Amino acid sequence: MSSYIDMMAKLGVSYLHQGGLISTKKLLKNMHIKNSHHVLDVGCGTGATAHYLNKKFGCNVIGIDISKDMIKKARKNENDKVKFLIGDATNLDFEDKKFDIILCESVLAYINKNKALKEFRRVLKNKGFFGSIEWTWLKESNEVIQEKTKIVLDLPVKILKKNEWESLYSLYFSNLKSEVFQYGMGNKYILKKLFSQGIDFFKIVYGGTTNPDIKESVSKVKRHFESYGDYIGYGIYICKK
Repeated sequence: MSSYIDMMAKLGVSYLHQGGLISTKKLLKNMHIKNSHHVLDVGCGTGATAHYLNKKFGCNVIGIDISKDMIKKARKNENDKVKFLIGDATNLDFEDKKFDIILCESVLAYINKNKALKEFRRVLKNKGFFGSIEWTWLKESNEVIQEKTKIVLDLPVKILKKNEWESLYSLYFSNLKSEVFQYGMGNKYILKKLFSQGIDFFKIVYGGTTNPDIKESVSKVKRHFESYGDYIGYGIYICKK
């Protein structure tokens, strides 16, 4: 097991993206979601965000993920208003202007960004909102740090700086709002994260100590963020079509 996402999934973490439920709440706060809305959750994982959306707003949600295993788990909790499909973010199997809201939590750094954003724009209704949470460089980094981060997070594409994400999103959407946050797994962050994110962060930090299969992966990620936590964080980006 080498990837960050695989490690989180193996630990049984519900919210696989940076910041967990805390960052999801920050994102949704400015998405203007109504109970009549149809929402697309891209990279839905096991469906935690999709169910949170339905519970909080009463909206209809379709979650898609490229992973058959993730969708298999997600489908165990489907209901009339929350459905899950295997799907490719760069080639969406939906008609034009189907969704009022599109969410994308820690997906674009791993795929072809422009192909995905073209598809998001195509299936989003006019005046609809798009929101994402993505790995973001907090300050200038050298090639060594970038390469180490790419290996630890198993990134096939690359992380962007805040202004680079903003420039990219502006090609497809308008009214962009953004904010960046630090992502830490060093000792100075553990208590703060544990109280704010609860059991999910407990699994991240301590899961490796009781499960030898993932101990190495957890330790590798922790060491990386202890060393380079000032460089790498995540951004919350919200735009309008």
